[in-house]
Amino acid sequence: LNQQWKEASINEKITTANLEKDVAEVFYRLLILTEKQHLLERVDSLFVDFLEKTSNRLKYGEANVMEKASADLQRSQIKIQLKELKTVYNISLLKFQLLLNSNESYQPNGEIVSEINHEQLLVNNNLDHPELQLLKQQIVSNQVAVKLEKAKFLPNLNIGYYTQTMQDINNKGMFNSVQLGVGIPVFTKAQKAVVNASKQKVELAENEYAYQALLFKNKLQESLANYYTQKEIVNDYKEKQLPNAELIFKTAKAQFAAGEIDYLQWIMLNNQAISIKS
Repeated sequence: LNQQWKEASINEKITTANLEKDVAEVFYRLLILTEKQHLLERVDSLFVDFLEKTSNRLKYGEANVMEKASADLQRSQIKIQLKELKTVYNISLLKFQLLLNSNESYQPNGEIVSEINHEQLLVNNNLDHPELQLLKQQIVSNQVAVKLEKAKFLPNLNIGYYTQTMQDINNKGMFNSVQLGVGIPVFTKAQKAVVNASKQKVELAENEYAYQALLFKNKLQESLANYYTQKEIVNDYKEKQLPNAELIFKTAKAQFAAGEIDYLQWIMLNNQAISIKS
């Protein structure tokens, strides 16, 4: 029973780890949605400015109806995306509040890209995960179960003391008796089968732990490889692609104002920059 209690304690650790994971996922999802909203709002302001200029150009005959219709269409799509994003954000916020078990609504605040330092990777690169701890504890629980079944081969000792009175027979005294018994197992075949079955459970638990430990190592290495790949991609965006996106925004605005590019080229260039930022 003590060993089973330890299993329950480890299960509590697993629940805690899963809860922390769920909270972290929703936390960063909300941060990403916030950044997407900022991007859409920026794009919306770009098309508001574009629409205003197009309307003036149309008024003086420098633009056609298609140019204005295209600008209206682009801005309408952005508004729809903003509404959809707001709905997703509110739903995620409700889930965040539920996971925190709080009546108060909390707004996440932090950086989207959170790098893991080398020391943290070394700390996490071990077999001390709660799920593996549980499997290891199940081996111990099965081992003590074997001892318990073996103990049933031992004799049972019983002792009892009785005292009673009988009305109209002995009103002045008590009838007292003592009982002593020794129970010796005679038919042990069934119990031996139970013991052997318990030993098989130990072997199964040991095999399961060995397999899951190997699987855990492989998954960890796979996750680390994926992390380093994504880290390189993020660094590439920070160093090259995001600055180029800003350059495209700036250049497209200047060239369109100077009449060096038409509205279709302006839209194409801005959509390219928006895609990179997104």
